Amino acid sequence: MLVGRGVEIEMLTAFVTDGSDGDNVLVLTGEPGVGKTALLNAAVEVAAWHGVRVVRAEALEYEAELHYVALNQLLQPAIESIDSLEEPHRSAMRVVMGSAAGTLPSQLVAGAATLALLRAWVRTVGAPVLLVVDDVQWLDLSSSMALIYALRRLTGTDIRLLAAVRADAGDAFTRSGFRILEVAPLDDHSAEELLRSAFPALPTTVRGRLRTDARGNLLALLELPVALEMRSGSVHVGELLPLTRRLQQMFAGRLEHLPDRTRQRLLLIVLAGTEDRITQGQVPAALQGHGDLEPAERAGIVHFNPRTSRLEFRHPLLRSAVVELSTSEERRTAHRILADAFAGSPQRRAWHLGQAATERDEDVAASLEAVSQHMLRAGDSVRATATMVRAAELSPDESDRVRRTARAAYLGSLLTGEVADTGRLLRAATGSGTGRSLEWRWPRPSSCCTPRVMWRPRADCCWRRCAVPTVRTTMTRTPWWRRCTRCSTSVSTAAARSCGPISRLRSTPPCGTPPTRCRC
Repeated sequence: MLVGRGVEIEMLTAFVTDGSDGDNVLVLTGEPGVGKTALLNAAVEVAAWHGVRVVRAEALEYEAELHYVALNQLLQPAIESIDSLEEPHRSAMRVVMGSAAGTLPSQLVAGAATLALLRAWVRTVGAPVLLVVDDVQWLDLSSSMALIYALRRLTGTDIRLLAAVRADAGDAFTRSGFRILEVAPLDDHSAEELLRSAFPALPTTVRGRLRTDARGNLLALLELPVALEMRSGSVHVGELLPLTRRLQQMFAGRLEHLPDRTRQRLLLIVLAGTEDRITQGQVPAALQGHGDLEPAERAGIVHFNPRTSRLEFRHPLLRSAVVELSTSEERRTAHRILADAFAGSPQRRAWHLGQAATERDEDVAASLEAVSQHMLRAGDSVRATATMVRAAELSPDESDRVRRTARAAYLGSLLTGEVADTGRLLRAATGSGTGRSLEWRWPRPSSCCTPRVMWRPRADCCWRRCAVPTVRTTMTRTPWWRRCTRCSTSVSTAAARSCGPISRLRSTPPCGTPPTRCRC
């Protein structure tokens, strides 16, 4: 059972098994990746369960210029019934099916021959027949005309056709007045259910981000987690989501035919984060240039929202596609341009300088560290972690690099919950050659009551050298450490309950292994 497609499955079941409504053609339309092929597969299973003979064909883009190629593929099972046809239909179908040489038939003759062959074949089969055609937008025109001619004259028979086509493709089937079923994107509840069932290990924050950017697109929901795992080795969500090859073909195909200046302008807009965030009046002068965006607006990639005065992409994953199509040098050049454009904004300038840097630079690393602190105070812990990681990468001094890496590990584990990335960062810092190891330790009992990541020589005390500044946090759950009022021993809550009166709660355990019972 497909998630969130109960209504569509009911309609397809009724179409496949009951032809009393008189419709023998149903066309599924929707955006690329929305799940039209999955619905076709479900309809095929229903048809096979009810004893319907299924014949399937899939149009290919590189075959769109050939004549009758899709018709040849679709009617292969009926090739034995050609001999029962009369002339000139028999000769026309032999040429179309490639079993005889000759001149290709005209559209009228090919349509009439297709009609005759389908009628003869359904009598031979002795069961209802379902023709299934996927990706109709790439169907060659000759096959489309022959099938439409035949289907218009097969009303009330046991032959039905189920087709799938991209929305706004302008194909012959959707313009011929056949019944259309629009396949809408999945709603948030269905998308959440799909992610939970297919990727149960995804963190809640990651699922929420994927739902937002996928906008109910089935292919995106299934491919984005795979792209995250392939790209970074762990499920970490950056500002732009990576795309798999299939997603690149689906979204980046709209960008390939744009002029170079338009694609460069889109890259600047995406990397600057000016879309969906600030109004066009706030965009620096270096990013202005509405004339370069006209081809993108005509292609339906971006549009200017007059109500919010913001430039918006039609789909969030188009932003990722813009970056995926660019080269690393083009991205660095764009970041250098943006660093100059945002000279009046130190934080934005530091971020773009960090992305444009190719060598280690302490000034840029220090600026990024300050930007990370600002993002943390603003509540954006995910970007704060990514910025601190970049600061560590650009640090020329090894001790600074270890310190910033440890800081990124702390932010990733305790604030964002990215435990897998924490282990990777800790291993990276451990292998830096300093002879020191990164370990989780608690601060001294007399210091601030917050956990921190410590780096130290292996034989040293855990609190003697603290490489990570303390970040004060509010404890939201009941602390598990208490102090006995008789002997001032810090013990666990369970032990404190069994040894008599206890004083105030302590949110931080003592250094070292705590006793299980107090001295009294």
